[in-house]
Amino acid sequence: ILGAGLRPEIWTDFQERFGIPKIVEFYGATEGNVGLVNIDGIPGMMGRLQRDHDVFLAEATGEATIKRDANGHAIKAKAGEKGILVGKITKLNRFEGYLDKEKSEEKIIRNALGDGADYFNTGDLVQLHERRWVSFVDRLGDTFRWKGENVATNEVQEILNQYPGVQESTVFGVEVPHTDGRAGMAALAVGDDFDLSGFGEYVKSELPAYSRPLFLRLQRELKITATFKHIKTDLREDGFDPARMGGDPLYFLDAETGYRPLDDALYQELMEGKIRL
Repeated sequence: ILGAGLRPEIWTDFQERFGIPKIVEFYGATEGNVGLVNIDGIPGMMGRLQRDHDVFLAEATGEATIKRDANGHAIKAKAGEKGILVGKITKLNRFEGYLDKEKSEEKIIRNALGDGADYFNTGDLVQLHERRWVSFVDRLGDTFRWKGENVATNEVQEILNQYPGVQESTVFGVEVPHTDGRAGMAALAVGDDFDLSGFGEYVKSELPAYSRPLFLRLQRELKITATFKHIKTDLREDGFDPARMGGDPLYFLDAETGYRPLDDALYQELMEGKIRL
């Protein structure tokens, strides 16, 4: 089978369960100039970088901004490092741009390496592997910063999805008064076998403190786009306000007791900064 966005944590199990000889993963965007195909079927890989593709290190802001050296040039990632996937703009590998010229200019990295060549910024954070293989990490902008650390939502989701009873998850950052950055929150679609108490212990054992979802919202199903991407806009707007859950169970990760119900009283304490996060 051929498709895009197969989660690494289910790739092998999915392939074995349904007896699929080969899974071909591809990556691309209609307006972009970077197209990848994992024709070898290596689990978790998007494909191998071609001649005009590269990975530039990103600034530690969670935004799609490249990191530059003392000369103002982009810094190429090495195998094992994460960075922004980019495509060199050439006559053959063109970027036509958008109707909005300002938006087009925002996607172009001018004279990136000091040789006059421009690059298209995909806005996608990837990890570079040996032999120029790349795997998807996150969509920059979805990444949030908490406790002085950048949290890649996709990486957290992959771990949450491995817990029994979790059918799928989406992770995002929410603002909490009297704190810096955004705290992690997860919306989960779960089955009847989901154990909240065990999940709390799992989160503490598998994730560092800064990337653990402090807030948890349980739903029957997660909203997705036509291309099967999670819709996070409404979830971010709802935040961790019990009044906006529409009946969805809501929990807060207590450092001592694990996930406990988040009611109006607890919400008020959090909003007033009475609980240290």
